Amino acid sequence: TIAKIYVDNVRDYENAIRFYKELSDKYPTTKDAKYGMFMVAFIYDEMLQNKELAKDSYRKFLEKYPKDEDPNEKMSESARMMLQMLEENKSIEDIIKNVPQDTTKKKEPDKNVKLKKLDDGKPQNEDPRVPPTDNKKKKDDATIR
Repeated sequence: TIAKIYVDNVRDYENAIRFYKELSDKYPTTKDAKYGMFMVAFIYDEMLQNKELAKDSYRKFLEKYPKDEDPNEKMSESARMMLQMLEENKSIEDIIKNVPQDTTKKKEPDKNVKLKKLDDGKPQNEDPRVPPTDNKKKKDDATIR
């Protein structure tokens, strides 16, 4: 909480880093420690514009937390992306542009497929790729029984 106050209210980033580091050092197995390590890297990167210390901090963070245990938590994923941006000297927009897009097209209905009405008034698919149903035969079979 103290570190957050230093960031948000006082804008004293050096003291915020000091408290986040203290939190991580004193309580290394807590979620707060993970958050503290991430915030150290983030403050170096975004607030202090110290890219080298930010890279070092993101690397240390990822050494300790290579994956997020909680699927709702995205700190490791974010740290990886932030580190990539710093190492490649790219913006978030550049990174997003390079993410492969889904190249599979959604299949649209074939406009050449004809539907015909059955005896019961419901349409039946006349697509040559789909075997036709022989409703007349079924009707005849039911009458014979």
